[in-house]
Amino acid sequence: MQVLQPGAGLVTGLGGVTEALHQRRQTYPPGSTFKIVTAAAAALEAGVVTDVNAPTDTPDPFVLPGTRQLLPNVATGCADASLSDAIRWSCNTVMAGLG
Repeated sequence: MQVLQPGAGLVTGLGGVTEALHQRRQTYPPGSTFKIVTAAAAALEAGVVTDVNAPTDTPDPFVLPGTRQLLPNVATGCADASLSDAIRWSCNTVMAGLG
């Protein structure tokens, strides 16, 4: 179970989380669970990524194609992160750069 705050774009809790952890009210980047399905799996299936541990040559922040809009990351260390690290750290820029 997840506890969502849609207006704020936050996931504020997960089912099965201990009370002590829940008290911290840690938030998670929105859409993090979907990145694996929409970007990572598609990139692997299409052959865009062949080595999940190889650098992706993705800048941080990432400029969305056709715009001047910068896509930032909540996590640090996402510039040129591998797909494996991007999943671990929830790197928006790597997922956007894949496709």
